[in-house]
Amino acid sequence: MEPRANELVIKRAPDTEELLKKLKEYHKKRKETKPAKLGELKGVSLEDEFDEAWGLEDEAVY
Repeated sequence: MEPRANELVIKRAPDTEELLKKLKEYHKKRKETKPAKLGELKGVSLEDEFDEAWGLEDEAVY
């Protein structure tokens, strides 16, 4: 489900293959980055990071 301005959108669940593909892409991306240092993520929006990681930045409405 996704809340929008004046509606609630019910989306289909991703099929298993689609979900596995996204998880593998995310895992590969994470392996290529260095771990964060203490204080380095101050001011970073975890919601934005999640949306970007899963390709939801244009879809999310808060």
